[in-house]
Amino acid sequence: MTHEEQSGREEARVDAAPEVVTHAKRTASASTAVPALALLAMSLVGGCRTPDVRRPLDETAIVQQVGRARETRSSETPLSLAEATERMRRNNPRIRNARAAYRTALRVASVRTPRPNPTVDLGPLLVGSPDILSGVRLGMELVFGWTVPLTGRLRMQDDLNAVRASLALVEAAGVERTEYLALRGELLGVMMWAEALEASQELVSAAETAVSAAQTAAEAGAATKLDVGLFELVAAGQRAEVVEAEAARIRAAHAVAQLIGMSLSDAASVYSAGIPPLPAAPPALQELRPLAVEQHPRLATLRAKYLVVERDLRLEMARRYPDLGIGLGFEDEVEDQKVGLPLGIEIPLYDRNQQGIAGAYARRCQLRQEFASLVIEIYGRIEASHARVRVATRRLRAIEAQLVPAEEVRRLAEQMRDEAGGLDMLRFLEVFRTTRRVRLQTVEARLDAYEAWSSLESAAGSPLLVFGEAP
Repeated sequence: MTHEEQSGREEARVDAAPEVVTHAKRTASASTAVPALALLAMSLVGGCRTPDVRRPLDETAIVQQVGRARETRSSETPLSLAEATERMRRNNPRIRNARAAYRTALRVASVRTPRPNPTVDLGPLLVGSPDILSGVRLGMELVFGWTVPLTGRLRMQDDLNAVRASLALVEAAGVERTEYLALRGELLGVMMWAEALEASQELVSAAETAVSAAQTAAEAGAATKLDVGLFELVAAGQRAEVVEAEAARIRAAHAVAQLIGMSLSDAASVYSAGIPPLPAAPPALQELRPLAVEQHPRLATLRAKYLVVERDLRLEMARRYPDLGIGLGFEDEVEDQKVGLPLGIEIPLYDRNQQGIAGAYARRCQLRQEFASLVIEIYGRIEASHARVRVATRRLRAIEAQLVPAEEVRRLAEQMRDEAGGLDMLRFLEVFRTTRRVRLQTVEARLDAYEAWSSLESAAGSPLLVFGEAP
């Protein structure tokens, strides 16, 4: 192979980017390979950093740590919303995963995008006259090349990584906000089902008292066995409702336990210091809509994604322009020595990143559409939840208006029952069933009202009810 044929080697590519690297060449004796190899080894050792990869998954330690975090909480003190929120931030699986994703993105963003590595080619070379038998000299060929990125592409990549880290942070905050709103709703469920359980237990006590009164009246001849059986049937039905209320409270309590990542051996250990008061009316739709646009976590995530896509589009646009290749060349011949500084650049005839630009542009348009669609969805949920709150509030007020008259009727019925011949057992049973129905309807109406407010908070993406010790 002649020297002219060897001088035809000139370009190399780095990182699959449209880069042209012009190589410098030097022909020397075989002894020059020693410093070249040393330089190559130093560059490889300095440029290739290997992280600690020998860290096995210590399953035993992880399981023990989870077990300690899920230790059963004492039921001697009430679980306030502030304490539940603090435990949720430490132990909630979704929050932990979102924070881990943010730390990963932050770690990537903290490392600047490196410049392309210089290239080195080293190999033997035969140098001689056209007549290979007249004289052959064994040498070495050393080729260097450098690539100079243009259009600020490295800085744009750093900006893109930083915006991706910001997106991960917004997503983590959104997950925490969503879980916090769910925790508020589940705590309300625990408190309301505890209230329903208490009301059912009081009704059981009243039913058992009525059974005792019916049995006493039957012994005196003022009631029949049928009357006693009817009262016993009512009492049995009320005991079943106590079991249902207890089961519902346990389900709500364990829903809270899952959100805060702890074990609960006793459902009674999950309750708040007090039930937040119900407002007279929900906020107007004109207030809720801008509040949701400003604070809803899903909209915040889309905003952060839009910034990422915009940075990605700018980077794709910058990739249309090729990078500059610089070489430093030396040629040492028998009677001739040459030095050169060749430059090279790729000619962007075919615009090879058209697909990247088209994809980034389409993703940006897609996010604009998703944002508009999400606003439509949120507005619809707010309007539906707002209407549900108004209806539930009116229903609760209407039912609560029956409490005082029902209690007065019950008192008069008991008074007439205790008087000789004042009230027969069937009439008293009817009064008891009516007052019991009013009490249960009140509990159900309150439960429905708080569920409606919880739904409105979720739709608006922001707390609305005021807990006494809300974080």
